[in-house]
Amino acid sequence: MLRPRVGACFLADGGLCNAARSLLLAFGLAVLVAHAKAGSAALEKETIPAAVVSSPWSLSVTLLGGWDTNALQLPKAIASPGDPSRRGFGFFESSIELSYEKEFDWATLTAAYSLTQDIYDGAIDNNLADHVWTLSLGKTADESATWGWNLGLEDEYQRYDEEPFENEFRALSAVTYRWTNWLASTVGYELHYNDFYFATPPVATPDSVRHVVFVDHDFALGEQYTLTLGYLHRWDLARGGDADRNRDQLSVKLKGPLWPVPESFLHSIKFSATFKHQWDDFLRAQSATAFRTGRDDDNDTVNVGLERKMSSHWKIVAGYRYLRTDSNLPARTYDEHIITAGVKLTFP
Repeated sequence: MLRPRVGACFLADGGLCNAARSLLLAFGLAVLVAHAKAGSAALEKETIPAAVVSSPWSLSVTLLGGWDTNALQLPKAIASPGDPSRRGFGFFESSIELSYEKEFDWATLTAAYSLTQDIYDGAIDNNLADHVWTLSLGKTADESATWGWNLGLEDEYQRYDEEPFENEFRALSAVTYRWTNWLASTVGYELHYNDFYFATPPVATPDSVRHVVFVDHDFALGEQYTLTLGYLHRWDLARGGDADRNRDQLSVKLKGPLWPVPESFLHSIKFSATFKHQWDDFLRAQSATAFRTGRDDDNDTVNVGLERKMSSHWKIVAGYRYLRTDSNLPARTYDEHIITAGVKLTFP
């Protein structure tokens, strides 16, 4: 079964109504927060200086439109259902995130909830709603602290085609050490529990326990740019043997302004560019193949994001994503290009 993906997923014809309700809810919350902030600001003028008051709550709403050249992630040898000549589809995405942050002298506590829905243009009859709950406690390594740390819990619940699809619980931990003012290293471990809600043959059951270890090195390139080099290893121990795998991943990320000159227009546009290469080694022969063939995948992912802040409450955002999977099984080999553009609103 195809695994739905936030940012390039599918909604049924009824999904448009669901997304509309989500948008109305998102804008309703945004208006309430804005009015609450305005009332609070008026009160602050009569009592204490506004600079002293900082809300621990934040709300963001993101609205995106885009195009996906291979929304069903089909290999070239397999025709698209319905219209065999069509693989690309336009889509619309709406997301809302509400977070709370409490600072202590020794750490910062963060709680957040997000909901993301995607709609394709009606030619694909599917839908996705992605809910994520997060709770984390940590301290940042900066000029005042050589060591940093973070402990977190996350739960992600997905509904696909109006039915429960997957729930993933994650326990997260990481430690950061700041070597100099231009280099910091982070080592982390994650434990994931994945439960899927669709029927499969026992050998293909994807329910799994996942262990992840990673190390990242962050380099400050002057005062405006950051380069991150990372390595990750992951073990998937599935209830069905088909999904048992080991993954190794190398990544590189660069972010900063498009142009380093502060007075230029391009300096106001910020970018983030990430490249990842993954080697997936499936540990058992695949039961769905005629001769129970083993499976090895090489995956490349490119993500480029652009944003320009227009005011304290909204920014223009755009993105490009390229996915390529090269597998020894032809049915698992495909590539995909995704482009998006839209706006992001934040309150307060």
